[in-house]
Amino acid sequence: MNAAPAEFIQIGLEPSDFRFSDKKSWRGPCLNCGGTRRFVMFTDHEFPYWNGFCDECGYKIRAWEKVKVQYDPQKVARIQAERAREETQLAEKRRAKLAEFTTHEIWNELHERMTENNIDWWESQGIPKCVQDYLHLGYIPDNNPLVRQ
Repeated sequence: MNAAPAEFIQIGLEPSDFRFSDKKSWRGPCLNCGGTRRFVMFTDHEFPYWNGFCDECGYKIRAWEKVKVQYDPQKVARIQAERAREETQLAEKRRAKLAEFTTHEIWNELHERMTENNIDWWESQGIPKCVQDYLHLGYIPDNNPLVRQ
């Protein structure tokens, strides 16, 4: 799949700006904040029962609200309930996986993932690498450091 669906035009999105993400979604720029790959549009149902949101600013698009076609509110409710159920199942799966690990293992993993930028940040705070290693200081993906408590 190379080109995003032409229906994107009907909801205010430029198909050429979007790239295939997975079997049910496309990623591209957000109309609100301009993030280049922050907006995800889910196309896993028939048009216009699509929705999308921005990972960065939270901007949302519900295609059925943007197009001038009749849609079935009950079908929209079923789709939203299905999506909520999927999100709940994913959250439960994530919790179960995390429960398999000890706090010590998780902290070690976060410490191992530190990049040079993370290490440099800690050093800029007056904490040398040897102390970072001793305390197993870590990070979170947006480069904010994480302190073991």
